[in-house]
Amino acid sequence: PVSNVTVSANATELVEFNDTVSLTCSASGSSLFYRWYNGSSEIVASERVHLSDDNSTLTISRVLRSDHGPLYCTVSNVVSNGTSQPVFLNISFGPDNVMVTVDPPKEFHTPGSNLTLSCSAQSSPPAEFRWAFNGKMLNTEGQKLKVENIQGNQSGNYTCWAHNNRTLRYKPSDPLLISVIEKISGANLIGPTEVLIAGNNSAILSCEAANGTIISRKWLKDGQPLSPSNRITFSGDNSTVTIEPVQGTDNGQYQCRLTNPVSTDTANYNLTVNYGPEDVLIQGHKEMEAGQTVVLTCSASSVPPATFTWTFNGKETGVKAEEYPVANASFGDSGNYICVAANSVTRSVNSSAPHLLKVTERSSGSQLGAILGGTLVAVAFVGVAAGTFTYMKKRKTSSSGISHSGRNTSNHLSNGGEPELAYADVSHFRKADGGKIQLGSDKAQVTRETGQAAMDTEETQYAEVKRD
Repeated sequence: PVSNVTVSANATELVEFNDTVSLTCSASGSSLFYRWYNGSSEIVASERVHLSDDNSTLTISRVLRSDHGPLYCTVSNVVSNGTSQPVFLNISFGPDNVMVTVDPPKEFHTPGSNLTLSCSAQSSPPAEFRWAFNGKMLNTEGQKLKVENIQGNQSGNYTCWAHNNRTLRYKPSDPLLISVIEKISGANLIGPTEVLIAGNNSAILSCEAANGTIISRKWLKDGQPLSPSNRITFSGDNSTVTIEPVQGTDNGQYQCRLTNPVSTDTANYNLTVNYGPEDVLIQGHKEMEAGQTVVLTCSASSVPPATFTWTFNGKETGVKAEEYPVANASFGDSGNYICVAANSVTRSVNSSAPHLLKVTERSSGSQLGAILGGTLVAVAFVGVAAGTFTYMKKRKTSSSGISHSGRNTSNHLSNGGEPELAYADVSHFRKADGGKIQLGSDKAQVTRETGQAAMDTEETQYAEVKRD
């Protein structure tokens, strides 16, 4: 039977990639058959692994960390089998996978921030660490590097160097870029100081900041992104905008927005381009009745606002205002009105198209309404003041027997006829103590044109109004 199965190694302290180890399996018995295992996996011959003819000796060259074990052998014959105790190899390796991290984990940091850099590596035994900044070694050792109150001149690449004192190997980490960026402040947008006239001048707008690192610039006009055009060009770094030539449409508020990863600052500039007057236009009625009033209004697109003068039928009117009132119009007010707009800065003058105003004869209905309205108001006033009045109306009846009533205005305005008379007879009014004062007869006469060619019969009507 198989017995006393053991494994011996010529060395157990090894360095990865450097050393070779030989293990020998021994046992008591006859007709023995040997097998080798690393953990649960059977070891077979390969480029690095060699087995003796009877498999009792295992040789591993250029050992790897994965060769550390447990390594053991099994021995068998037709009668029995046995397994050795495991052997473990202490294989030093590394450092590998050296890596640096930063806390807080930001790509950009503001001046005055506190940072902690940490280094890690796969190594046996554990690695020792040193630090380098922009390729120069620092007098700092240890797994962590603390950077307090960091400033802009400390921006750069930080590297960790790991060292294994058994393998005697050094390995650096990939550089970690630490960017210290000052917040942007004091943004300033500078524009032209001279007077700008549309079509004659150009404008250059420049945007900078007193402090901070500017990563990007964005331009806006009246809150909307400003885009390049055949008149608007941007410099390569977007710090300058050139408008050539300026036009009236360029008026507005310009804003440059400066940004970096830790801040944003903006500056504004109001650009004024003098232009015009353009689009001079008169608004108002073009036809009116005699006696009416109309106001003509002139407008123009202009910076600064235009001043206005008016001509009537080619002659100066003396009116120097935006509005031209035509009051109590007569037929002589008919004609062409022109508004002349002037800009004191551009020294440009522009006229509106002629505005033809036509004054027509007052309609019959309008005339009669005005007469009757005035008469009735007068009569009513006298009646209220006096307390008692008598209204007498004379009316003629045509020979045809048709009566012309005061309620039907159209019947009184037929062609021809005699005037129709209306009288108001005020006889007395009441005093405060209740007494009466007798008055003479005052009659208010209203003459209306009648539409009847021949008036035959005169008819008189009286209306008496009393107040308690």
